Amino acid sequence: MPIVNVGVPVVWFFVVVPWLLVLLHFNLLIQATFLADKVSQYASAILGQTRAPKERTEALGLLYPAPLAHKVAEIHQPGTMRRLLNAMVLVTLAVLPPAILMFAQVKFLPYQGEFFTWLHRISVGVDICLLWWLWPRIAEPYLAWRVWFNSRRLKAWAMLGATALTGLFSTVVADFPGGSIGNLTPVSVLDSLRDSLGRKYDLSGRVLVVNEPSPETLAAHYRATCESENGCDESVISVGSPFWCRHANPLQLNSRNFRYAYVPGSTLCGVSFQDAALRGADLSEAKLHRADLLYAELHGAVLSRAELHGADLREAELHRAVLSRAELHGADLREAELH
Repeated sequence: MPIVNVGVPVVWFFVVVPWLLVLLHFNLLIQATFLADKVSQYASAILGQTRAPKERTEALGLLYPAPLAHKVAEIHQPGTMRRLLNAMVLVTLAVLPPAILMFAQVKFLPYQGEFFTWLHRISVGVDICLLWWLWPRIAEPYLAWRVWFNSRRLKAWAMLGATALTGLFSTVVADFPGGSIGNLTPVSVLDSLRDSLGRKYDLSGRVLVVNEPSPETLAAHYRATCESENGCDESVISVGSPFWCRHANPLQLNSRNFRYAYVPGSTLCGVSFQDAALRGADLSEAKLHRADLLYAELHGAVLSRAELHGADLREAELHRAVLSRAELHGADLREAELH
């Protein structure tokens, strides 16, 4: 977190920060409620002392120049300025916080964690409940909540509609591939909308290792090839070459969910995908030299022209996987399901 210069794991950042935002929003709404109540009492007292428009305007003009205070006091402003003040109060107090919570939920969908996704949904629901409880007291503090609901039916129905849309988006639309809610809805109806949210891992064309080989190691090997009969060949130390992969520090991604991930052309030398879910993943042209895919679920995965030299595919599930022109030299396929 750059504010306090402290490193926070990304998973717990996405778990904790939405709830911190809910607490901050609750604090903001409470303060706005108190401010609206005080401003309403002040405006009523001014109106009781004088009904002269000029004197009343001058007295209300002494209020602190906060948009909410001027909105509640109904200080005379030109039409455009009044609409801007109303929009500013509405966006900052009611629209932006739930929108940020839903944005965080969408950005974390590629992690494919059922528990964490439901935590995000609950945080959105709690924030909406806070708005239903406190927004009428802020918008028109001189009216009781039930009176506001009965007398401001258009605004109440607008809030109901916004709440319904927010709930549908957070629960039904914002779901990761294979999520519990997504499995209950027809695949063809919402998939295109869900995919537009970027809910899948997109790691195409990247070098995905912990540490690359040192320049000294690569230079020494290059000099050795120059002294051989074949002469200098830069491809022997290029990214993804067998020598490069042997000296790279691979990633450990055991038991992770990479369902429907998009990883074509990436370099994943020696990556450990033990017991990982790679159903429907696109690994075409990926360099998976010495990759560990023990017990991995590759149902429907695309491995066209993937380089799997020396990969461990024992007991991997390759049902309906596309392996056209894949390079499997030295790969271990014992007890793998290839039907």
